[in-house]
Formats: sequence, C-alpha cells, structure tokens
Amino acid sequence: MGDFMTQQEMFKLFEQIYARDIEKMKEKNEEYARPENAFSNFEAMAYKNNCSKEEALYEQLSKHLAWLDDYRNKKFNLEIAKEHLGDIRIFCAILQIMLNENFNLNNLED
Repeated sequence: MGDFMTQQEMFKLFEQIYARDIEKMKEKNEEYARPENAFSNFEAMAYKNNCSKEEALYEQLSKHLAWLDDYRNKKFNLEIAKEHLGDIRIFCAILQIMLNENFNLNNLED
C-alpha cells in the first residue's frame, strides 16, 4: 500500500474483516445459543434482567463501546482492539437480525 489506501484496498480489507466476523459469529453462536433458537442466550439474559432480548444484547454491546471510550487510557493492543471491534460489528448485525425478526422481514431488502 502507498501513502493512501485505495478504494479497492479498502473494500478488500472490508470483505476480509466481515468474513472473519462471520466465522467468529458461527463459533460463538454454537457456544452460546441452541440450534433451535439463535437468540437463546439473549433471551435468558433478558429473563434474568427483566428486559427484552434486544436490551440484553445492547448491554453486552455497551461493554465493548465503553472499552472504546476508555482505550486511550490503556496501553494500546491491536489484538484486543480487533476483538472489541469485531464483537461490536457482530452485536450490531445480530440486533439488525432481531429487528428483522420483530418486523417479520426475511431479508435486508424487505
């Protein structure tokens, strides 16, 4: 890469980042959810905390967002930053999927 990243380079990295996120999401979903209910972990958290599954997800997302606010005060670690940013992207995607489910939308085009 030269002094500036080209659009082509940016989109290539974008695709690599999201491909990694999809693999991570599959691994985490196997660990935290049941095959018949992809949101079972968030529903359990919601039941325990007397809130919606979306609010339970937002609570988890907030922890990663708080890290972003505070990271400047810590010794920067690229691997930790990548982990938090990946979790933020995944939680945002899951929230969009939950909203699609709530509105009976089967895909992003609906």
